Amino acid sequence: MKERQNRTEKVTIRLTPDELERLRELSYGSYRLMADYCRDCIFGREITVIPGFDEAANQLRRIGTNLNQLTRLANLREISVVDLAEIKAEIAKIYDILRAVSKGGR
Repeated sequence: MKERQNRTEKVTIRLTPDELERLRELSYGSYRLMADYCRDCIFGREITVIPGFDEAANQLRRIGTNLNQLTRLANLREISVVDLAEIKAEIAKIYDILRAVSKGGR
């Protein structure tokens, strides 16, 4: 099994504003980090773009942030009861989006 190494080396490139915008468009639609997209391009890995997935991923990130904040407050004993009905409804919407995307429609 290949040993996992930490990424300690940094590469800097210069881009025009238009090139940077294009890179952002290409990477943010399918990747959480632009660096992951660049590594996949450099090393010839397959890049799969799933239309509509970026919307669901953004919603999941927002929900994750909210859950982390609630967890922090609960651990500090600043709150004791949390109504997760709204979060459950948002996750149901995301499920519907992903199901529609996987079937090829929206």
